[in-house]
Amino acid sequence: MIGQFFVDRERARAAEDPWAQLCVLASLDGTCPRLRILVLRDLAGGLGVFYSGHSSKAKQLELTPQTELLTYWDSIKVQYRLCVMLAPLSREVIDTHWPRRPAISKALDWLYETVPQGSVMDAEQSLDALLAQSGAEESPPPGASGAMIEIVSLERLQLQADGKHLREHFDLATGARKTLVP
Repeated sequence: MIGQFFVDRERARAAEDPWAQLCVLASLDGTCPRLRILVLRDLAGGLGVFYSGHSSKAKQLELTPQTELLTYWDSIKVQYRLCVMLAPLSREVIDTHWPRRPAISKALDWLYETVPQGSVMDAEQSLDALLAQSGAEESPPPGASGAMIEIVSLERLQLQADGKHLREHFDLATGARKTLVP
């Protein structure tokens, strides 16, 4: 079923689904689950996500590296819930892939080195002014981070027009595949 995930993702990309490159990643802050939309990247050796090592999500994911990731591709009416283990990206992977990021993402990474993500801005400040002071460079900042994703198990939900959705669970460790009541 893991192969089906990649087939479905390619179908969503071909259909120009705006969510084909995105995922929702959960983390725990000690009191409440936190959900974030991140770009799901194809990296050598699998899937990964990038984020600032200075962010609250980085700290949360370091404490609880087993989490859940969700994708939904409306163009093909398929949802995946993946139970995943996260492992820190190597500096080599960051150095290789970071230059491919959009210019604004790179500038924000440099800004996060001095102004933490999620900080409250003064009323007089603008994001443009902060970015101008960030000292962005063409190489990744020390705090550029991310995680490789190891899929432990997944559920696939194929929505049907008649409401009789098809739901399956697959455990990669055991190879067990189960059809579930939707």
